[in-house]
Amino acid sequence: MSKKSLSIFYIYYGPPFPFSVNGAAIFDLDLLSYLSTQNHTLHCITCIFDNSKEKAFNELKKMQNKFNFTLDFNENQLTITFNSITLHVYDNKEFFQACDTYVHTHSPSIIWHRYSDAWIKKADWSLFGSQTNIMFFTEHIASLNHAHLKLFNKLILNSQYLKQTMFPKKRNSTAIIHPVPNTSCINTRFQPNPQFLLFVNPNRNKGSHIVFQLAQQNPHLQFMVVKGWWGYIDQPFDTLKNVLIVPSQEDVSEIYSYTKLLLFPSQATESFGRLQIEAAYNNIPILGSRNGGIEEIFNGNGLLVDNITSIDEWQLKLDTLLEPACYEHCVSQCKMIQQQYSLKVEANKFETILQNVV
Repeated sequence: MSKKSLSIFYIYYGPPFPFSVNGAAIFDLDLLSYLSTQNHTLHCITCIFDNSKEKAFNELKKMQNKFNFTLDFNENQLTITFNSITLHVYDNKEFFQACDTYVHTHSPSIIWHRYSDAWIKKADWSLFGSQTNIMFFTEHIASLNHAHLKLFNKLILNSQYLKQTMFPKKRNSTAIIHPVPNTSCINTRFQPNPQFLLFVNPNRNKGSHIVFQLAQQNPHLQFMVVKGWWGYIDQPFDTLKNVLIVPSQEDVSEIYSYTKLLLFPSQATESFGRLQIEAAYNNIPILGSRNGGIEEIFNGNGLLVDNITSIDEWQLKLDTLLEPACYEHCVSQCKMIQQQYSLKVEANKFETILQNVV
């Protein structure tokens, strides 16, 4: 049976990538890029809250040396283009009118809402009542008002954990799409030199204090700390001689060429945790927290810690994992993750959901 060509209206009431740099934003671009190759029509809008478009344009120009995108600011219309995907950027006042205009003039076959709390509260839902709507969730929303979700034909979640936590009783109206990374994270260009224990995005929710204590206790081991995109770091890693601090990277494949082990000691429950998949793609085991999406993805490709606040347990599991026999077994188990998770498979699943829901 031939596929229907869809007209898809993507709405994110929030700052676009690269103002917002996270796995969810990157995965959205990957899905949109895939859909653009499948004969679907896309129109994507995002919003800036605090800046004028002229100021946003000037800030984005400074980011072009880090990210591969083109900019256009013509007749007060700001657009950001990544390969085949163009994001139309509006200020807060224009955004709602842009939604209204596009829905009434184009009648899209499906409207893809990226969840944001502000959008749930401020959107004029009467505008979308006669449309086919989906909502994509990428994090646990504890205070979600389920009454707002009645008009959505499908609720998409990024993990089984998130589905069970947020919508344990909804079946037909929910689906799971895993935000799997693309293959650009795989090291194919650099000679592997695995000597570092890698920790990414150093903040307390991610377990920066755990990693700092491990680095203190293990001066014979080398640690690499990769900053988040805005350079935040909340522990004095620079006081430790066995810690290499690295700026944020768009091309992470080189980082993985130097990595022996991924440290993922999240103290807040991860809804998915795609870093684990990036590491497994590069045959790198994980030492991570047994919670949420981290545990859901895990398939023997490392060790998980039950008492995630106990530095003693982290140390014990680290010592065990670095024993050659255990380490090599966990490396071999990375192939299970490689076989199980594929961006192409998830993108195909997402397209099928869109085809069936219309």
